[in-house]
Amino acid sequence: MRWRKASASREAECVEVAGARALVWVRDSKDAGGPVIAMTREAFAGLVAGIRGRAG
Repeated sequence: MRWRKASASREAECVEVAGARALVWVRDSKDAGGPVIAMTREAFAGLVAGIRGRAG
């Protein structure tokens, strides 16, 4: 899987994402061997929209 660091992440608060056909995988870059969350692309889009709506 090809992981990408989120552009809005700060150095100490890094989130990485990787995309597969139907899923988006999310992990903490500081713990690359740790837990990974998998969600549908629709669920991920909703998560991002919710975070952006509260970032204000």
